[in-house]
Amino acid sequence: MSAHPLPDTYGATRDALQRVATHVLARRRFELCGKLGLRATPGGFGTPACGQDHEVIRLSGTALVRETTGPAAATTSLDLRAASLADAAALVGVDLVQPFEGGRR
Repeated sequence: MSAHPLPDTYGATRDALQRVATHVLARRRFELCGKLGLRATPGGFGTPACGQDHEVIRLSGTALVRETTGPAAATTSLDLRAASLADAAALVGVDLVQPFEGGRR
């Protein structure tokens, strides 16, 4: 059995998702509970529930989803195909100007 070749956009997509994971998802989780780790979620990856509102930030296909299930339950999403990293940061309430490091390559 042979594997199908990766699409030409694979490297750029991987790099973009790594930026979202580091600068949006991990940064938000760190702000809420002091941890960085992400996990597999339906349709992609994201944070486990964290903080008093039980907030989850995840990627589902091409959408960035922010869900809270605490007293102020809500779900918002953003289509990443037409969004900037700043748009994604604004959705989850993180400040990209502040220094942040999620580890070294």
